[in-house]
Amino acid sequence: MEMGLAEICLVLAAGFLCGFITTVASSGSAVSLPILLAIGLDPITANATNRLPVIAGSLTAVLSYHRNRAIDWGIAIEAIIPSTVGAILGALAAIMISARDFKLVIVAAVLVALFLLFFRMRDALNQDAQSSVTFGPKQYVLFFIIGLWLGFIVLDGATFLLLALTVSAGVGLVAANAIKSAIILPSVLASMLVFSYDSVINWEVGLILAAGSIFGGLAGARLAMAPAAKKVIFWMLAAVLTAEACHLAWQFATAPTT
Repeated sequence: MEMGLAEICLVLAAGFLCGFITTVASSGSAVSLPILLAIGLDPITANATNRLPVIAGSLTAVLSYHRNRAIDWGIAIEAIIPSTVGAILGALAAIMISARDFKLVIVAAVLVALFLLFFRMRDALNQDAQSSVTFGPKQYVLFFIIGLWLGFIVLDGATFLLLALTVSAGVGLVAANAIKSAIILPSVLASMLVFSYDSVINWEVGLILAAGSIFGGLAGARLAMAPAAKKVIFWMLAAVLTAEACHLAWQFATAPTT
């Protein structure tokens, strides 16, 4: 596809916001995915191409967090294994699903994430890192299921990771935010390889998105380690998910009836 200067600038900005929001909280794909659809990519190609900014932003964030010794790699590796396996299966499912079912799953995911955020994660604001983190069969299954979602569409996958780490595993919110980036990276990379094999990635658009996402990830990692990070993470999550829900509601309200 041909892109003019305006489209290139728009894609760069979308990449920056994707990397920034995903690093500070989650759901950066809520910005980049609609942009990809708006510039003319079909839903399957947009979903596949959207992996590139997530990978670039997550890699930048992981390097920054690691340099500041903010990632507990013991916990991260335990979660990475089941989530990466799930991501491969999720990507395979995304290639085969219909566009109508695709939209319904997105709506369900946004509503579930909002519910969990306000009814379960408020407690995490005052939760410190525990001396003993819970990570057993229940958590392995949970991270496998989240991996399926990461491979399927990525959208809100980071939110589910953050909720699983804090509410289920008992990790402190700020520490969980750093671990989340370490889990996302291999999971989304594995799904990208599946999409690449199926030749559904638009590399030209994806690399422009990724370039913007690198700078967004750097800026987001710096903010996420600030003293007020807990409240910033929580309220940015709330803002992004609420905006997603409103956008979806508007789409359904204005959709032509048949």
